[in-house]
This record gives sequence, C-alpha cells and structure tokens, in this order.
Amino acid sequence: MTFRPLILPILFLAHTAATDLTGAWTFEWNPDFGGKHPSSHECQIKQTGETLSIQCDEQAMNGKVHGKTVTFEHTTGVKNELKATYKLTLDQKGTTMTGSWHLSAGATKKGKFVARKH
Repeated sequence: MTFRPLILPILFLAHTAATDLTGAWTFEWNPDFGGKHPSSHECQIKQTGETLSIQCDEQAMNGKVHGKTVTFEHTTGVKNELKATYKLTLDQKGTTMTGSWHLSAGATKKGKFVARKH
C-alpha cells in the first residue's frame, strides 16, 4: 500500500476593512417625531472603531456600527424626557443607511429613516 499525503485546499478568508462612516450625511425622518411631515437635517458622523458620535444641529447622538447594522439613540422633548432609538442597515457601499426610528413616549411613535453620505 502506497501512502499518499492528503492535500486539503487552503481557504483564504478575505479580511475586509470596516466601512468608515465619518463625514457629512443627510438624515431623513418620515414622518418626523410629530407624526405629520417628513423632515431632513444635515448631520456629521465621527466613527472611532465601532463607536459613532453624531451631531445634527445641536442634537448629539451616540451609536454603534457592527457589520452592516447601525444603531444610535438620543433624548428629545421639552425636558429631554423622550428617548429616540434607531436601527438601520448599511448598504454595500457604506453610503446609505435605511431602517426605522422609535420614540418612547406616552403613545409610542415610530417611522422610517434614511441617511445618505455626501
């Protein structure tokens, strides 16, 4: 009996760099928190690792990006008594996020959300 070494194919796992979301974005709420009209704002995102710092006008938000999932939150309301949370999916190019927002209020409010990188 002849011994033949078994040659197994070697799989190379391609390591892809995480998308950097840092930059200027247009955020679009549909509807806005009032529940009546679409609204949009110019915002800045700064990404450090998986952590996001977002500034929209005077509203600061904190979030995370993990793979293609982006989440962030902030407080709002007259006395910052409401919490807005966002759960989004990042597209392949890393230039568009789509998903939803949810506002915890007396009557729960929610809507669609889209963000586009400039």
